[in-house]
Amino acid sequence: MAASRTVLVIGVGSIGERHVRCFQSTGRAEISLCEIDLDLGKQIAQRYEVDQVYAELDAALDGRPDAAVIATAETRFLAFTTMAYGARGISYFLYWGPKSYGGLYSDGEPSFMVKEVAAINAEIAHFGPALMELDSTAVYHTAPLPYGTQAVPADAPLRFTGGGEFVL
Repeated sequence: MAASRTVLVIGVGSIGERHVRCFQSTGRAEISLCEIDLDLGKQIAQRYEVDQVYAELDAALDGRPDAAVIATAETRFLAFTTMAYGARGISYFLYWGPKSYGGLYSDGEPSFMVKEVAAINAEIAHFGPALMELDSTAVYHTAPLPYGTQAVPADAPLRFTGGGEFVL
């Protein structure tokens, strides 16, 4: 079966690599990759014979993929999922309290999350102008479906065969 859709996989750590492998196994999608660590992106691209690999999301989006999978760390995942739904910005609740609160600042000291949030903000600032020109046309979830969401269509270029909750 010839590839019928183009899919951009954003982030090619272990979960992103799994997505690449699963998409390829369907034979229903042409895959491109976006990975800020270009060396890692090239490694995965070579391993799975993917022709297009990008270090910058705006360049990857120039190819106008039919779908994108965000396979990055949790905070990054939440920020990118929010943008998939069409958000034009991200806000973080800035805790300032005892360590038990688990916020960005605990007992007046920055937590490990401060660097991660700063890195996410830098990524968003870099490709934000490209995102501002785009409109979200659909977002799909796997079961169990959160209230008000849509299931992945039967004719999507992928099939979920194992457990887990995913956003497409």
